[in-house]
Amino acid sequence: NEFARRGAQRARDQLAFAEASRLYAMALGAMTAGRRSDEIARCDLLLEMGESQALGRSLDEARGTFEQAVQIARKLGRSDLLSRAALAVSTWFSSFFAPDASLKALIAEAITALGQNDIPIRATLTARLASEYHWNGEQERGRALCEEAVAVARRADDQRAVLATLWVQNEINWGPANLEARLASSTAIASLAESIGDYQRALRAHEMRFTALLEMGDIPTLDEEVQAYTTLAEKSGEQFGIVQRLHAALAFLKGDFNEAVRQTQELLRHAQRRQDPALLVCAAVLMEYVSTERAQIDLVELESRRKAVVQQSSTMAPVARAGLAVFYASTGQPAEARAELESLAGNDFASIRRDWNWI
Repeated sequence: NEFARRGAQRARDQLAFAEASRLYAMALGAMTAGRRSDEIARCDLLLEMGESQALGRSLDEARGTFEQAVQIARKLGRSDLLSRAALAVSTWFSSFFAPDASLKALIAEAITALGQNDIPIRATLTARLASEYHWNGEQERGRALCEEAVAVARRADDQRAVLATLWVQNEINWGPANLEARLASSTAIASLAESIGDYQRALRAHEMRFTALLEMGDIPTLDEEVQAYTTLAEKSGEQFGIVQRLHAALAFLKGDFNEAVRQTQELLRHAQRRQDPALLVCAAVLMEYVSTERAQIDLVELESRRKAVVQQSSTMAPVARAGLAVFYASTGQPAEARAELESLAGNDFASIRRDWNWI
């Protein structure tokens, strides 16, 4: 058990996350269930294994492992373990793509269990709860709660909590009206994250910088940003497909469609391995863009894909419906186009939020 765990930790240090997952599983298999001390150690191992699975295997596997840790923490009545488990789950999962009621409930449960203990973790969890409110349609409540979390983290003078809360604040305030502010905040978050060794958060901030620079049309700086992301991804061992996504987008902008297709195919391979729903949609959209430019679009596939997004993601459904309306109008199906527009027009188009997906 101990040898396997040490081997897993060594593999993680060497960025061999899939091997670390295998060795954590061996360590867990060697444990004896029942004794309280063993159950605490089992919970620790599950959290470590879930992190390795999220980094090197699939998100589905990681979620299942984290849920096992949650159940143990509940059974033991350990608020510290429950909060760690809630942090782990909310690091890798959110309602950004589709509502996740169980995650929202878990975060709220962990905050309640903590009480006034461990203020930095409480602030981080509060920000994660704010994110869940935001993506589930309660934007104002989410923003207010996140502002509270940022203030608590700053008062606690805990840099990791400050980083975590600022990240959520940046994400939920992302919209078409604050481009310069978004770029500045993403830059500051990336700098803070790298300074404390939180490479995952730094990478996500660089990804946001890429998006802002893309909106500005600043191609030379985009080139530099993609290189910065690639270098940091190699340093941290990230193999999610986001490097390929950025290279594919840049190649498409430059009209190098062969390279865009090659990079998108690599993106798709990583997204399928990790079962990452957002990146699977992203790969499909990139291929659609290239096919459209080449006049090789498969109309049946395009309609099917947009309908699938409507069913899979309440967050992205308005974007997909708008795309369907354009598709139907351009293919001589006015009744279908009108139906899609009417589905969006309720309450003065309120379903089309001025957030990340608006852009």
